[in-house]
Amino acid sequence: MQPPRALGRISDVDMDALKVVVGHQKVLETSGVGPCFPICARGLTAEGVPVLGLAHTCVAIEDMFSRLKSKMLKKNCLEDTLETFVVGGESPNRTNPEGSVEDEIEIAKLVREYKTKELLFNFVNAQSLSESLGVVLTPDLIYVNKERGDWIP
Repeated sequence: MQPPRALGRISDVDMDALKVVVGHQKVLETSGVGPCFPICARGLTAEGVPVLGLAHTCVAIEDMFSRLKSKMLKKNCLEDTLETFVVGGESPNRTNPEGSVEDEIEIAKLVREYKTKELLFNFVNAQSLSESLGVVLTPDLIYVNKERGDWIP
């Protein structure tokens, strides 16, 4: 599959940060996703222009959902078009038998409030220090890859 870099102008989102962009050719990306969670958000303005938001967080998950929604609405995203998607988390392993299950439960409790359409957990095995994810959000798709692997829409 063609790397998402060819899909539009890319803005990077660092760890414990969030970013919101408006426009048809805008793309948000974060990398180095380990046991943390990228929260992806999509919506539309009244004119039908895409509004994209991406937060990369390991802590204060509910606060990050709230801040992301607020920033999207300030960029004129219509609340009834706003949807969220969450990817990430750590698989249970020898050093962390529960993985990121507590955070996953916290996120699951927020599904209805933040109109979460999809949750994809346990992508990363934290015992493998070289294993992490990249996430790219476009107006139409969310791409996920294990670093240096194929992009999966």
